[in-house]
Amino acid sequence: MVSNDNYPETYPTSYQPAITWRTLCALLFAAAAVQPMVIYLSLVGSEALIGLSLITYGGGFGMGYSMYIFTSVGGQILWLVVLLWNWLARIAGRPLSRKEVFMIYTFYPVTVGAALLFINPIFNLYVANSEIIKGLGLAEFIPWWWAPRGLLGQASFASRSLFSQGMLAPTLLSLLLFILQALCGISLGVFSYQRFAIVEKLDFPAATTSATGLLAIADRNPKTMRPLVVGIGLGLIFGLFSFALPTIMMAPSLTFIPRGLIDFTYLVETAYPGAAFGIDVTWTNIAIGFVIPIQILIIQAITSILARTIGNFLLVQYGIWPDWAPNYGLGWNFARSSLYFWTSVTIGLSLAAALIPMILHPRRLANVFKLLMRGSSRNIREEISPKILLFAFAGSTSLAVILFNQLVPDFPAYILPVFIMGWSFFGTVVAANASGVTFQGFWIPYLKESLIYYSGYKNPSGWFAKDYLMLSQEGASHCANLKMANLCGVSTKEYVTVFAISMIISILFGLIYASLFWTTAPIPSSVYRFTVEGWPIMALEMSRWTKWLWTGVIFKTDIILLSLGIGSAIAVASDFVGLPWVLIASITGINTMPSIALSQLIGGILSKVLESQIGNTWKNAKALITVGIFIGNGIMLGFGSTFGIIRGSMWVLPY
Repeated sequence: MVSNDNYPETYPTSYQPAITWRTLCALLFAAAAVQPMVIYLSLVGSEALIGLSLITYGGGFGMGYSMYIFTSVGGQILWLVVLLWNWLARIAGRPLSRKEVFMIYTFYPVTVGAALLFINPIFNLYVANSEIIKGLGLAEFIPWWWAPRGLLGQASFASRSLFSQGMLAPTLLSLLLFILQALCGISLGVFSYQRFAIVEKLDFPAATTSATGLLAIADRNPKTMRPLVVGIGLGLIFGLFSFALPTIMMAPSLTFIPRGLIDFTYLVETAYPGAAFGIDVTWTNIAIGFVIPIQILIIQAITSILARTIGNFLLVQYGIWPDWAPNYGLGWNFARSSLYFWTSVTIGLSLAAALIPMILHPRRLANVFKLLMRGSSRNIREEISPKILLFAFAGSTSLAVILFNQLVPDFPAYILPVFIMGWSFFGTVVAANASGVTFQGFWIPYLKESLIYYSGYKNPSGWFAKDYLMLSQEGASHCANLKMANLCGVSTKEYVTVFAISMIISILFGLIYASLFWTTAPIPSSVYRFTVEGWPIMALEMSRWTKWLWTGVIFKTDIILLSLGIGSAIAVASDFVGLPWVLIASITGINTMPSIALSQLIGGILSKVLESQIGNTWKNAKALITVGIFIGNGIMLGFGSTFGIIRGSMWVLPY
């Protein structure tokens, strides 16, 4: 029997609300001011975005990649947002509480999350009526609920309304799927948090580091502020000389401190075709190694090099990767080798990582359900009913099954519950486990595509229908956030409540701004440069990708089963010797570029050296210094990016 006394009480004895007018103001500001900037940047874009959307990922990701670019940069600028709101609160004479600081940091991105939700149907409208998709013979297979075509498509372009006759169904379906994924993700996130943070007590390096920084900002204790300020100074120096100054001087190649990838692939592949190798000298990546146990960093680096350097060479040698070509660089080699081999390996190993621990330790799973039923806190108002969680998961996945069955009635219905419920559960469990052990974690790729491929469904419309197929792994992010919430004194109930509020705000503003941008000027048009220069490339790659998936190259059943067997053996052996994290660290390494794995290992080695020299002083300061480097670098990223946006906005002016 599990007792709540086994787990430390983390909430403050005096109750302080997390949902305050200041929290709501910050979230409303994010939706009102930041969302339009994200949408505008995704429509205007850059030459780099066009190239990266094609080369780095091999195409097929459409608008999602532009969102990734801006949210990844925004993740570092986010610390600047927290500092700004905290500064304003102190000027007003009432500093933000720990809970308020956490809420702003965690849910600021959520309020921006729906920025491109209503741009995607417009992009699909463009794809459905493009000459590219007609030339590849796919236009006739596009369902009416994915995007209108022909006369209805022309009418939709002319009306420029998301609620026109042709656009109403795609818009509402996108919104419905967005909500279902949110419900599924939050329910699985709470479950994963109870399992990995409460029962198994994993470290969650990223969440713990972020919580340390948030507490330092909220409390302003001199002992914690000193290392934070040191880190900020280092980040400012790095960001200024590696990004801000070159951007302002309009000479991006003139960096005074190296930044980003130093690609050695061009040298290595002359002797070892297919090999990917390099090193990332970005200080933030190196700093991540400060807070991850060195043994995990070693496993990540070894498996990354074994897979992407040595393994890629063997893939080319044995004809498994037939279309390899030289001089494309590390990013291309990493992405294409994933498609031809490492995706299948990841799926097999991930299945082992999800199943074997539950088989070896069934009591842990039982303990999770006991905790959910009893509550892990003594204060009932801090808990959320397990019935609500069960209803959210079962309801969202069941509705997703019904939705897809209605859209594609001839698709094998029996397989939908197994994949939608099963893959969502196992995918979240593996990703959450990875977040608990490593810093960046990972996602199991191509789950939707695997469902369609293994179903045996041959109608090409199925590949378009996958956009409305719900397979959620978002619970892993919620799991890590809940760990951070616990450290900041925020209850699960408060977290879920503010998440729901943030989602509503995000959807409302996303709809308003997408409609305004489309009303202001046609999409695509020269006013939004990326829609003219980048969307044709995305449409081409999306069409080629759709046809290429039919070949089944990605999903190698024999490799998946072999990887499942090998992963199971590793999981059993590592658990027996008391190192249960080995398999998760290995999967993360396989799915991490060697450049990043090596830079993090360098950070880990540097951390060990400093620890041997100054002992506990470094151990107590390293997380805060890491956060400080992110903050300082984020300030310079924000400054340089703002300058670039202003300069880029001059493109449409007549002079």
